[in-house]
Amino acid sequence: MRPSKILLSVCCAVICSADLAAAQIAPAAEAAKTLLNLKAASALESAAAGKYLAFAAQADKEGFTQAASLFRGLARSEQALLKNTNNALLLAAVPAPTPASFAQPKSTPENLRTAFFEASQLSSSYPGYVDTAKLENHVIAIRVFEWAAKVRAQHVKLLTDVLNDSANWKSGKKTYVVCQRCGYVTAQTTIQVCPVSFAARADFSEVE
Repeated sequence: MRPSKILLSVCCAVICSADLAAAQIAPAAEAAKTLLNLKAASALESAAAGKYLAFAAQADKEGFTQAASLFRGLARSEQALLKNTNNALLLAAVPAPTPASFAQPKSTPENLRTAFFEASQLSSSYPGYVDTAKLENHVIAIRVFEWAAKVRAQHVKLLTDVLNDSANWKSGKKTYVVCQRCGYVTAQTTIQVCPVSFAARADFSEVE
């Protein structure tokens, strides 16, 4: 088997493993920009997870139960993204950064608009991260960022759907399922295979 195929096989196994810390794959010294991007992504994903949980609590307080369910689903998704990003940093022996700070939640309609704007901005960052990782031949980061780009595009879609359906914001909790391998989140509870990581249904968790 060619060296490039061996490396790709190892990296695929690493990113799908529950114990990435056991892997001994260090990126090339030339991957400095990719490591900076991983650190930036880690800080933002950690902050986003905390922010969405705060938004969910605010939505519950105001009776916007369906919006609260979405925020909890997005928080779970961010936690999965963060796990992958931090594991990539761990393999490079780079400590995860301090989470970025975030403002206190406002009203739920404002929080939904804020979440949509920020998710759209973040979604546009990841293609550039992928390009840099490819230039620096950081195979694990390529996978991490490619998955994150697709997951964040789904965040934007879900937030758009909820923003356009304000009449049902208080219509009761809604179930979302989240792929624990890549963070893909959907309201399609009958999903059997993740469209991003191809994980089986058993790798999904439910959030309300």
